[in-house]
Formats: sequence, C-alpha cells, structure tokens
Amino acid sequence: MRILFRAILLVMLPVITSCKKDAPLIYDVGTNEYINTWILDSMRRYYFWSENLPADPNLNIEPNGFFETIRNETDRFSRLYLPNDPSSFETSSRSAFGFEYAVIEQPKERSVLGVVKLVLKDSPAERAGLKRGDLIKSINGKAFTTENANSLYQALINSQTLNLTTQIFVSGETAEQEIEIQKGWTFEQPLVSRIYTLNTGKVGYVYIDHFSFGLSTSLQPVFKQFKNEHINALILDLRYNLGGEVSEAAGVSALIAPDIDFRTAFITYKGNKNGGTRDETFGEAATFDGYIYFDELLHAKLNLPNVYVLTTRSTASAAEVVINCLKPYMEVITIGEKTMGKDLASFLIKDGAFPQQVAWEIQPIVYKLYNSAGSGDYGKGLSPTLTVNELDELPLFEIGDDRDLLIKAALNQVQKTNDKVYRTKTSSHAVVRFDSQSSRASQSVILTHK
Repeated sequence: MRILFRAILLVMLPVITSCKKDAPLIYDVGTNEYINTWILDSMRRYYFWSENLPADPNLNIEPNGFFETIRNETDRFSRLYLPNDPSSFETSSRSAFGFEYAVIEQPKERSVLGVVKLVLKDSPAERAGLKRGDLIKSINGKAFTTENANSLYQALINSQTLNLTTQIFVSGETAEQEIEIQKGWTFEQPLVSRIYTLNTGKVGYVYIDHFSFGLSTSLQPVFKQFKNEHINALILDLRYNLGGEVSEAAGVSALIAPDIDFRTAFITYKGNKNGGTRDETFGEAATFDGYIYFDELLHAKLNLPNVYVLTTRSTASAAEVVINCLKPYMEVITIGEKTMGKDLASFLIKDGAFPQQVAWEIQPIVYKLYNSAGSGDYGKGLSPTLTVNELDELPLFEIGDDRDLLIKAALNQVQKTNDKVYRTKTSSHAVVRFDSQSSRASQSVILTHK
C-alpha cells in the first residue's frame, strides 16, 4: 500500500537550460528535456549529493533513465515516480495479499521452504486462513529451490490469485493444506500490546508496525496502562518496522526517554550547502503539525532506565532513529539482528506551478541523521546487543506470544539486568535465501517535514 506523504515541498523551478550564457534554451512543456531540467534543478537545490551531480547530462532520455544517470552511485533510496501510475510503485506480498515471508534453506534437512513471518489483520491472507509460522512448500504449483526464490516472488506479486501449498503445525505435528488468496487491500494495522508478569516484576510490550501519522497519540492509553500497572521494563518490538514519519518517531521516543522535556535535543539533520545543519528538540519534532500536545505525551511517559528493542534486518529508517536518538538518554538494549542501515532522510518534491506542468514527483535523499550526541553513520546497520535469529526455532509464534524467540530472549535479559550479561548467539540452523520484508525495506525511507 502506498504511504500518504504529509511532508510535501512544492517546487516551482525554472525549466530553462543553456549551453551558452547568451543562448538560453526553452523547452516545450511535456518534453523529456522540460521534465528532466525540472528534475535536475530540484536535485541541485535539495539533493544531499548535489555537488556531485553531472554538469551537462543528457536531457533527451526518458525521465526514469535520466534520474538513474544523475543519482549518486552510493544512493540506494532516492526515488522518482508518477503518482497516478501504479507501475511507479513497488508491489509486495504485503501490499498485494497481506503477508510477509522468508525463504530458508535447512542444510541438515536438505529442504527449502517459505516461512510466513507476518500476516496482517483483516487482510486477504488472514481471511484465507494463513497464519504466522505456516510453512510454504510451493507457490502456484512451483516448489522452492535455492535458485528460484526471487523469481517465485516476482510471480507472486504479479498474480491476481495466489495458490499456496502450506504445512501447518498442529499439536507438534505438520499437516499439509492448500490455500487460495485473492489479491486485495489491507489497511492500517492495530497496535499489539501485552503485560508479562515475571518474578522480578511486570514487563510492558508493544509491537509497532509502522511510524504512521497519529501513532504517538494512539500509544498514549497503552503507556498510561503500563504506568498504572507499574511495569519495571519495556520491550519495544520494531522487528518488522520499515520506518515512516520522523515526527512519530520523536513522539514515541518522548513516551520512553526519561528526564526529557520539550526543549531536550532529539535529532540533527545535515544536508548539502543549501540545507545546512539543523537541530530539532523532542517537542519541535513531535508537535510540528499542531495535532499533538507534548504535555500529554509527558503525562503518559515512562521513566525507566533502559528499553529492550527487538530488531531484524527489516528494522529501518524511523525505527532506527528511535534506537539511535534514545541512546544519549538511556540504555538501549537491542535484541535480534543488525538493522537495515538507513541514516538518511527525505521529503517529497512536486511541481507547484498552476496549472501543474510536471506530473513526476521526486523523493530524494536530503539529509544525513545524527542523534543529540552527534552519533550517526549507521549506513551499514545498527548491531544488536544480543544477536538472535527468530528463524532459529520453528514454528514462529504469534506476535506478542511470550514463547516467541525474540520476546523470550528479551524477558530473559530483563531478569539479568543487574549483572549486565549479554551473550551472543549466532544462527547456524537455517540459511535465509530471500526475505520479502528486506526487499520492501530497500524501498522505504525516513520522511521529514521540512
């Protein structure tokens, strides 16, 4: 499903270029030259790598190809698209059918299977009976191999009807079943929260699927309940969170970080020579749109010395902002896998002329991100405190179940907090050949509001 961007920069830039100072060229509206000049001028003004843009690129090619010729070779995330053209947007198993999966090779068993990692609520997949932890033997009649994981995924997302042969777990045994899923829509996902009772006290847990508009407001009743129940530890599950709005990341962080107020430094943005460097406090970042009252966040805020964050390779963008920007204020204990590594932010640029002359929109990388202590540069991912691969133990349990491997590891660490013993466990059971969430994470980016 396409994310609706609230941070939109309306750009009305000249679409005139010249080879000689005394011979300007004015291109006809709608031509490749006209569109590409608008793209180039926009990128020269805002792009993080603007100084490395080519001086005289070929303006005569189609816009997508042109964008690829000027994009920095280290840039994995900037995008150009037509908002009314579905082919401009990445289709995924999540957006098409409402589930995510990984393909794993089990060397000892000599088998290659799909593992359903996530089934969205009220999705086509859930209505068809698919559950987290189910094993997929074949897609549309084709069994998985080590070579065809990517091609089967492409076939899946291009299908209108999906036929899966699955193995389900029943009383410790597996049973085979056929599932047919029709392509359809899935909407915003509900929060998942729990309170676990240990011999050391109560532990709050919340799973956040995405940092979308209104999240921190929705979380306030959950955190008030945590306070009323006097929890002494918090587990923040960001294992499948691909990011979203910086404002919501700031709001969630304000609910967690102890001893902060509106004026406490939260994040630093570093852009090109035009963008410069700017800092934002917790309050500025969380309340820029005027819909959140920061005092209400502080009223629901926990005052714990640490937080346990669950991560995978799909933890990206704004989810990584929460981890990095909380570190100056509390101990952040991450459990799982190294994160995706997106320390860059973007905003949307569109033609603001009236009537609009260019239909294309750009989401370029504009800033590199740092926390209030000046720490950033995590483009290769944030390494976990405790390495745990959730695929080491099958079946996978439902999100929030205390038998889940990552949750179980976090609860175990809560009870070891005083001695600070964090042992590293390296996965050796299964080799991941494909992961639909990691594929989708490469298309997401942190969204900032200015």
